[in-house]
Amino acid sequence: MCVNLTFDLTFPHSYKVVPTELSRNGEHPPIYFPGGARTGGKDGLLLRFTASNGDQWSGCFAFGDYELCGVFASPDPHCVCVVSNGTGYWVHVNEPEKTSEMHALPIRDVRIVTDARILLLADFTSISAFGSDGQLWKHRVCWDDLKISTIQQGIVSGTGYDPTNPGHPESKFAVELVTGRILQSPW
Repeated sequence: MCVNLTFDLTFPHSYKVVPTELSRNGEHPPIYFPGGARTGGKDGLLLRFTASNGDQWSGCFAFGDYELCGVFASPDPHCVCVVSNGTGYWVHVNEPEKTSEMHALPIRDVRIVTDARILLLADFTSISAFGSDGQLWKHRVCWDDLKISTIQQGIVSGTGYDPTNPGHPESKFAVELVTGRILQSPW
């Protein structure tokens, strides 16, 4: 169950999305993700989509094991990132059969960087950047407890746990947003 569902539709987008509930009369059954089954699946976040052509469909996105739940516009105006208790889905609203899980688990932080047209995802150890054509780069930058501190002047910076430095176990990282070039990292 998603306790605090976040919606951030900052990027321009061609669809509408709202939370929904299962129909009591069985009409309009959801598509279950992962897998795209229409006959049943795992419990998850239920959303109702209206595509740019007016078609409507519902999706049930299986819950993960972390507390972050949200719907985030992507740099592609026809795609949206759905995070269901830490499990991420790249949703093609006009073509739901192309929806796929994102390679970050569990997703602990999502940032929309409008000036760079990038969607950033962070798990415990890695940062992933997504542009209008999908994943741009992914880097492991620490051993654990990754925290994004700032995003400015084209650089994402933060801290993470570094067990190789007992005197100072919190290390810093910095990654160039557009290129994915690591500027600083203990990893």
